Amino acid sequence: MRPGLVFGRDSVPVAIAVSVIGLVALFAEWRDPSLPVDRPVPRRAWVWSAVALSWCGWELLSFVFEQAAGGLSLTHPTMSDLVDPLLTSRWVQAPAITGWFAAGVAMLRAAAAARRS
Repeated sequence: MRPGLVFGRDSVPVAIAVSVIGLVALFAEWRDPSLPVDRPVPRRAWVWSAVALSWCGWELLSFVFEQAAGGLSLTHPTMSDLVDPLLTSRWVQAPAITGWFAAGVAMLRAAAAARRS
């Protein structure tokens, strides 16, 4: 019996697939020039922006500490260091990918609904 086609996590085909999906979503949701520019920004947008920027800062700081330590830093791990052991099981990967995909679809739908209103 011939095993299925499996690509490694950091392989070129996986990177291409993720990039293509991201670019398609980006161009699908690119700002419509006919929308008014002076639309008010919802308050929750500022909260989510602060959360996202804080997370990015944490990751950057953790990465710098790891590089200075010469590898995995147990005192200041990056998010991938914390999540990678969980994602080694196919039983965890499947719901994680499904949830990630569902969240992306929900964001695209919310953006389309906001565009219509």
